[in-house]
Amino acid sequence: MARGVAAARGELYAIMNRLLEQVESVTADLLAPRSAREEARVSPDLELQQIHLIPDAALPFVGGGPVASTRLPAGAPLPSLPVPSGVSYLALAGASLPTIALSEPAPPAVWVMLEPVRAQRSQPRLLLIGSAEFRVRVNGQLATRLVALKEKDLLQLNSDWLFHVTLFNRPRVAYPAPDRVGQPCPICRVPLSPTAMVYTCACGKTYHCDEKDSGGLECARLLSQCACARPVVLTEGFTSLPV
Repeated sequence: MARGVAAARGELYAIMNRLLEQVESVTADLLAPRSAREEARVSPDLELQQIHLIPDAALPFVGGGPVASTRLPAGAPLPSLPVPSGVSYLALAGASLPTIALSEPAPPAVWVMLEPVRAQRSQPRLLLIGSAEFRVRVNGQLATRLVALKEKDLLQLNSDWLFHVTLFNRPRVAYPAPDRVGQPCPICRVPLSPTAMVYTCACGKTYHCDEKDSGGLECARLLSQCACARPVVLTEGFTSLPV
């Protein structure tokens, strides 16, 4: 568990070629030239979809004592662990609630390494590299040490905790940024005015997005995805929740 960030990342890429079938849709992204991978990464303030892990107790007893499910009563917000961009660590420490840290957790905590990536067609995936000391399960099946998680997958690190993989949408609908004013909308080609409501994709493309029946242009509302293949997201919230 004392393996440093550099060594762990090196191991991830060293074993990548042996796991092409398991990582499936992220394989092409990982093998692309560095410049292409950099283009697939977006700045956090423009990221419209963020991967979240919703923890839930896997068993009625954790650490020898009773622990209630982490789900809250109906109507209350579900607790979740947002996964930041770059490398982070999902850490478990006894009966404490799981946490996500930006630096390697100190013993005796156990952890797995996480990194959000974009697969083909810009689909979000969560790369996970496990420890040699324990095996994770995905959807009830033992997983390889390197696995690509997608929305609605169920991750189990030990007998105590399950994690539901989901996405949180955070649409960027507002007046255009100053550097976008006057540029043509990719759909209608009408220049963006400073008073027009627009939708900005994570790739930077900006579309008219006036309210329905407002008399304005609704270009973004006619799209299911941007020209970059990212989905056009206009509603804030989770795309899926545990049932």
